[in-house]
Amino acid sequence: MRGDDYLAKANLSQVHLLKIDVEGGEPKVLAGFSGALVARKIHAIQFEYGLAAIWTKFLLRDFYELLEPLGFSLGKIYPNHVTFGPYSPRAEDFAGPNYLAVQRNEEGLIAALKA
Repeated sequence: MRGDDYLAKANLSQVHLLKIDVEGGEPKVLAGFSGALVARKIHAIQFEYGLAAIWTKFLLRDFYELLEPLGFSLGKIYPNHVTFGPYSPRAEDFAGPNYLAVQRNEEGLIAALKA
């Protein structure tokens, strides 16, 4: 079931955190939530980026190109913080593993995660 269809069926108006762990299926999951993403109903997305990106050909750059225009800031997750920032080709190391995309208007959340 597409994510947008599930949200409608479950009568959910927003998603605070969308956790994606689908071993390379991230592009399909994000496409399934395209309506919610455009409507900015999803506040944060956690996704994995690693070796599966080689086989799917959906690189970290593609996450940035998809999500930044939709109002998200992206960053790599570390044990005690998230490093938000612009895309850098140096980050295409396939070492991952976890990234977070947060709506830029969630300034308090972003500030707390940087600490």
